[in-house]
Amino acid sequence: MLSADWRGLVTRDGAAFLGLRPDQGDSDPFFGFAQLYTHTTYLDAIVIGIVQSSSIVEMIDEAARAFEADDLPRHLSRLEERAARFRTIYWLRDASVHGPANDILTAYQEQHHLSAKFDAVLTEIVDLNRIAQAQEGQYVSAALGVLTVVGLPFGAAFAVLQVLGADSPWSLLIAMAAALAGSGALLLTRFGRLLMRSMRPSR
Repeated sequence: MLSADWRGLVTRDGAAFLGLRPDQGDSDPFFGFAQLYTHTTYLDAIVIGIVQSSSIVEMIDEAARAFEADDLPRHLSRLEERAARFRTIYWLRDASVHGPANDILTAYQEQHHLSAKFDAVLTEIVDLNRIAQAQEGQYVSAALGVLTVVGLPFGAAFAVLQVLGADSPWSLLIAMAAALAGSGALLLTRFGRLLMRSMRPSR
């Protein structure tokens, strides 16, 4: 309700402003002011609401496509930055110092459940970040495990060479071949296959 003479109705795609009494023409300046507000301040409130709704829907779509991204952490970083910019620039609760305009914006936000949608997007970003961090931790652990499995035979071979005092090229080649064979054998074990599977990106 804008006044005793005007009513604003927020609809799905905008708003309608209805006069509750006949316009008295030039002798009725209130209707002129109401029309001016409708074309300026009230329209600004609706535009702000539409921009907010469009931005939130786009963020929802981006969050839904997160697991299709080639680089999940980078995708989430861009989504976090977009959410932060939106909250700073566009997530307004007051359209102006003019009371009815704020009421229109609030009604539009409630009509489209914008607060709940935005909160859901932020929660989704937090959950996706937790998943991405868990995946990165898994990859790091798997990579360290593979390095350990591969490096252990080489370390053992060089230690044997040092103990035996063998420093000829043939001894070095034999030790390298034996270390490669040992590493390959370890990677073919159940533990080695598990490490290699852990390094594959999950889809």
